[in-house]
Order: sequence, then C-alpha cells, then structure tokens
Amino acid sequence: MVSSAPLRAALRLAGRAAWLLLPLAAVSVGQPRIPTAGPVTQLEVSGAVDHGMAAFVKRVLAEKQRGEVVLLELNTLGGRLDSALAIRDALLGSEAATVCWVRPRAISAGAMIALACDVLALTPDASLGAATPVALTLGGEMAPVEEKVVSYVRTEMANTAAARGRPRQIAEAMVDPEVEIPGLDEKGKLLTLDAGRALQWKVAEIEAGTPDDLWRALGRDAVPHLDRIVPSAAEQLARFLSLPWVAPLLIALGLLGIAVEIFHPQGGAAAVGGLIALGLFFFGHHVVNLAGAEEISLFVVGLVLLAIEWWLPGHTVYGAIGIQLVLVSLALGLVNLESVPLRVAWSEGWIQHAVATVAGSLLASMAALAALIRLLPASRLGRRLILEATVPTPRTDAADLCLGAVGMAGTALTDLRPYGRVDVAGRKLDARAEHDFVRRGSRIRVLRAEGECAVVREELAGPPPGQEASG
Repeated sequence: MVSSAPLRAALRLAGRAAWLLLPLAAVSVGQPRIPTAGPVTQLEVSGAVDHGMAAFVKRVLAEKQRGEVVLLELNTLGGRLDSALAIRDALLGSEAATVCWVRPRAISAGAMIALACDVLALTPDASLGAATPVALTLGGEMAPVEEKVVSYVRTEMANTAAARGRPRQIAEAMVDPEVEIPGLDEKGKLLTLDAGRALQWKVAEIEAGTPDDLWRALGRDAVPHLDRIVPSAAEQLARFLSLPWVAPLLIALGLLGIAVEIFHPQGGAAAVGGLIALGLFFFGHHVVNLAGAEEISLFVVGLVLLAIEWWLPGHTVYGAIGIQLVLVSLALGLVNLESVPLRVAWSEGWIQHAVATVAGSLLASMAALAALIRLLPASRLGRRLILEATVPTPRTDAADLCLGAVGMAGTALTDLRPYGRVDVAGRKLDARAEHDFVRRGSRIRVLRAEGECAVVREELAGPPPGQEASG
C-alpha cells in the first residue's frame, strides 16, 4: 500500500502556496474608478462610532449623486456595532464614489466603515483591524460575546470586504482570532494591518501621507476644492442628548415632573417641565434614528392614559397601562433593532442596558419624589411653590393652626394627590391625604398635625363642617 503522507504534505504545500499568492490573485479588479473632476465633499469621521455619527454620515451620503466624490477622513478606535453597520449600509448604497482616508486609525467598528468605501487610503503610520465584537455589561464594562455574535460580525465583515473586491478571509481574521492566514496572521491572534501590509494584501489601494499624495494617486492634478460638511446644530444637539449619561438624566427628570404633577399638583408647571425633558429625549433619539414613529406613538398613548387617570382618579387601570407604555417607549427609544438582529442586540447587552437605564431612572425619580414630598411641605419655599400656587392665603402660625384643627371637619379646597389645601372652620391649611387621593370639595377630617401640614381623611357622611365639637 502506498503511504498517503507524501500526498498530504503536497496538499499542505499547495495550500500554503495558494495563501501566499492571495495578495496577487484574490483581488485583481484593480482600483475603482474615481471621477477626476466634479465636486468633492469631505467628512471628518473621528471619535467613537455612535448613533450621532451614523445619522450624520447617512444624511450626507443620501444627498450625494452619481459623479460626486465623498471623502471620509477616518480616525476612530471603534464604537457601537449597530452604528457601524448603519454607516456601512449607507456607504455600500451610496450613488457617489466614496474614499476613506485613515488618519491614522480604523480599529474595530472603524475597520468595517473603511472596508465599505470604494477606495481605501492609509497614512504611512495607519492601522486597520481588530474588529472582534464585545458586549456591554450592566456595569458599563466590556465582556466577550457569544460565538454566534462573533460569527455574525465575521460574516458581515467578509461580505463588506467582498462587496468592494477585497479579500474576505482577511476581513474575517480581523474579527475572529481563530481564522488563520499563512504568511500574514497566526491562529489565536486578532489581525491588525499596518499600511504596508494592507497595500501588499490588496486590502487598501493607496498610501498617502498628505492631501497632495492622496489626490495625485486618485488621478487629480491638484487638491480639489473641498466642501467640508460638519454636523448641523440639530445633529450636534441630538448627539449630546443621546450620550449614555444624558439620556438617563432626561428620563429621570421627565418621570419626576409627571409624578410630581400627579401626586403633588403644581398647576401644570411640573408636568410641563417633565414633558420638556422627555421631549428632548425623544428629539435626540429620533434624530439619531433610534426613536421612530412607533416609539413616539406609544409614548403619546401612555401620556393620554395618564391624563385620564389624573382627571378621573380611582380608575387605576388607566394609570397602570399608561406608565407601562411610557416606560416601554423609553426603553425602545434606546435600542436600534433595525441594523442588527434581536439576538445580537441581546448578546451585545443593548436591550438589558436599555431596560436597566429606564428602571434606574424610574427609581431615581421616585426617590426624588419621596424626598420632595417629605421636605418641601415643611419648608417656606416649598409651601409657596406647591400649595399657594393653587390657593393663596395670608399665613399666620401654620403649625398652631394645624394642631388646633385636629379632630375637626372641613372641606378640601384643592385635589389632594396627596398634598393640597383644606378649609377647616374658615382656616386655610396645608394638608396631606392619609390615603392616595381626596377630590376637591370633599368633606375631610383632620387626624393629626405634622409640623405645618395637617393629615386628613375623607369622610363620606356626617354633619356639615363646623357643627360638631372641635375636641
């Protein structure tokens, strides 16, 4: 029997030879043709790849036509996968010719953006690659993701490279350290390319240290006039409003304003402030393509149900459903499920992080509400802001008035949610309902005094106020 060892050795040798010839044979389509005349738009794409960056790049590319050139000056250490995918899709679908000039880094999500351009140019000190995905834990730390997410991103990177005529295997090696490319990358190491190797292996087309070098390599005699586009004021504001620490603050302030108006009426001032905060949240997340019509509609329906509960108290089902719809709309407004599958969003930790953000903001607003309810009625400023806005009255010694009214009956001058104003024997008192709600005009009885605030209970029957003993 003839041994198969020489045959296996020959096959291994042939395989290695094929890999070594890949730089010459795998990509033979040559440099894509770039218009040598016509307008050129320049975008500076730097910093973290996030929702704001994606919305800006998508908006500019959608405005460009065939025959135009868009130059992306790219410098990023990475960012969100969904944002990188959104930019990648916009680049692949653009009618204009796209040139990416890496100055000097396109790492992680930046590598996907770079590979999606028609022409990829690098400065001599540039680096490109290291695109393995990581998950965001609830504590804000990075953690490894499941194999299925790595597989998904590896496929997306490979497809991006192939769409522009670049080697699929090299793109896969940037994502998955298990991918081995003989002569270029060892198994177990994540691939990052410098400018020289990127050119050698046909991943990039141009090495350019200066604008003159770049445009000369693109067939232009001189540096063209560049239309430098920067994010609009609305996009800059939206990018700020969608920052990871700003969004929870807006949610907490918004929920606090609504809760204060429900439980401690401010004549509408607290509700207006809360709605402004939540409006800013939805504005920012709508501009960066997170909160769409569905999320905003859910939010509006939730507000309508809360308004019904406010005007017709006692039907708790409206309030319960309303607050649930509001919270769900806020959580959905934090997650992009259009660019990535649901399983990837879950594995990346985006869904859990959105839920934790809304839950944390809700708890913070409830804690602030409890503090306000406890502290404001006992302060002169709080009484002026909260109670006298509804029923102004000259003040005497409020604590003595409340103490002297214990056991007496009276009438609610305002809705008590649970705070408001009552009339006891002609004396106007700050009051708190023992239970959740007392409607304006209801008969009440003072149970005890808490400083300058009377604790009252609604009475459904009995003699008119003033006709019973005050003891």
